[in-house]
Amino acid sequence: SSGRVIIDGGSNLDEPIIFEATSTDPADAWGGVYFYSQRPDNVINNCIFSNATVAFRGLDDCNVSISNSTLNICGIAATTNNGGHLNLSNCTITNSRYYGAVAAGRSSITMTNGSITGSPRAGIWAAGLARVFANRTSFSTNGPPLLDDRNLQFGGVRNTHGSLRLTCITSSNNYGPGLTALGGVNDMAPNAKNVFQNNLEVYGGTRAQIYVCSTIPDLCNGRN
Repeated sequence: SSGRVIIDGGSNLDEPIIFEATSTDPADAWGGVYFYSQRPDNVINNCIFSNATVAFRGLDDCNVSISNSTLNICGIAATTNNGGHLNLSNCTITNSRYYGAVAAGRSSITMTNGSITGSPRAGIWAAGLARVFANRTSFSTNGPPLLDDRNLQFGGVRNTHGSLRLTCITSSNNYGPGLTALGGVNDMAPNAKNVFQNNLEVYGGTRAQIYVCSTIPDLCNGRN
């Protein structure tokens, strides 16, 4: 698609554009926004998106920049697939029901100066051939806190055979590993300190700060 999308709430962050369902009940969730436009200048600024099944879906080589926005109480706040590219800056993702953000297939997500909290799966996930770039972003209280959900591989940042680059992130106080690396490319940017610390206790113990597949010996090539 060649059309352009602009949703701009302006510079007054106290008066955002709000997209929300009629209630916070998951049964009342709305479908969210689908992006197919391949133009490089699609813009969303100063918005709040609440109780969507998936607030943003970036598909078919689309390009979208989202800034100064909050994505709250969604099934998944943002996902890309099939070549979609999503750039989030100064955004907050809170209390997703599953994942904060997921990049899958040939797609990518870049998150800068943001935060992801309260996602009971992973805060952000690079799946398959996708790419995730996180810069000066924090991840906390992500991962499964419940006793009946004992998967050790879900927490702050997760990579399963994608490409991951971390620059000056903080992943702390999660219910699972601050970083789970199960394949693909995992790059700690040189001269950029990443912090993984203070995992929360789950069913009588804490989980590893970093959970790494044994086939990835060169994970920590930066300062951590």
